[in-house]
Amino acid sequence: MNRRYLAAGVVLIAIGAALAAGKFLAFDAIVAFIVRTLSRDQIITADGEAFLARSWYAAATAILLLGGLLSACSIDTVRGALTQWIGRDALAEAHPGMPRPVPVLLWSSLGGLAVVILYLMHTKLGVKMHLLFKKEGLLENLSFVLYLLSAVACAIAALRTYRNPAVDRHRWVALFYLVCAAAFFLVAGEEVSWGQRVLGIKTPEVLVTLNYQHETNVHNLLSKPTLDAMTKLVAVVFLLGLITMWALVGALRMPVLHLVIPHPSLAGLALITFYSGLVLHLEIFEVLLAMFIAYYSYRVYKVAVHRHGS
Repeated sequence: MNRRYLAAGVVLIAIGAALAAGKFLAFDAIVAFIVRTLSRDQIITADGEAFLARSWYAAATAILLLGGLLSACSIDTVRGALTQWIGRDALAEAHPGMPRPVPVLLWSSLGGLAVVILYLMHTKLGVKMHLLFKKEGLLENLSFVLYLLSAVACAIAALRTYRNPAVDRHRWVALFYLVCAAAFFLVAGEEVSWGQRVLGIKTPEVLVTLNYQHETNVHNLLSKPTLDAMTKLVAVVFLLGLITMWALVGALRMPVLHLVIPHPSLAGLALITFYSGLVLHLEIFEVLLAMFIAYYSYRVYKVAVHRHGS
């Protein structure tokens, strides 16, 4: 038994329990502080206060669950199984400079949580974050940059993989990377309506009547309710697809699958992305999906460049 994990788990359980109990002792004071320091109009609605209460309980629950997980990890067999699934990456071990699984799990999950928390604070508590969430604001532009960089990374990976001496063995992998590059480039273009505002291009008349935002892109040809329903469907398919792929990697034990399937260290970000698509706004789902794809594409790029020479 690992006492460090057990001690950390017990501390987190105590913190989670204290938060849960503190809801009844200090909640009104916390609400008053947030309204006084962060709210635009110094007013919090009943919906905002209810959201804050739910978030308080959610944070306490998450900390309690994390404490329970760390406590369970004090048992050698449990820790070994988790380490084998998430903490070990054969590609990272074979190729120096590759991102390590545990830091990726930590930082990608924290990044995803930060985006969700900021969005909820903005929409539910009225915190001033207009530059982040406005149309073509910082987060939307970040999505474009991440998709574009991912397209470039996958294109380079496709070229390097195709040039591998064992080309017959890796040709389908190179083709997969190329398809990813094309798909990510198309999504990047759609994110900024193919540069319409930057270039000052007028929306064609046919799109003005069909596109609900009157922009030069395809995805907004769907009505808003249909687009929201499609976002939820994509979020479900995204998570179920990842679970299926990770199960296949474990069952088939084919090393080549590691070259194309995202590593389980992105599981935390994947869950947050799924939640955003199912519950939050399309734009938040797009940002988190872009973050997931950027992590994946960087890993693909590093492996391809190292395997086939820099």
